[in-house]
Amino acid sequence: MIRINEAIGYAWANGKHIRKIDLARLLWPDSSKFSQNINMNNLCSGKTKTISPEFVEIICRETGVTPNFLFNMDIETI
Repeated sequence: MIRINEAIGYAWANGKHIRKIDLARLLWPDSSKFSQNINMNNLCSGKTKTISPEFVEIICRETGVTPNFLFNMDIETI
């Protein structure tokens, strides 16, 4: 599961006050607020089975984490 909540926590701990709704607006700019909320909830809960590289790039850029952090991948164990 993607670690969006942890990424947002990391951003806040480092002075960047980003919220899920802020990310949702960037990921789904043409969707309604309701749809953005549903899409973000599905992404955070693991209901979304695939994520585009563009989404990963946006989330990492906005929160200051790496893709390895976002997907909980310890590069040394791979």
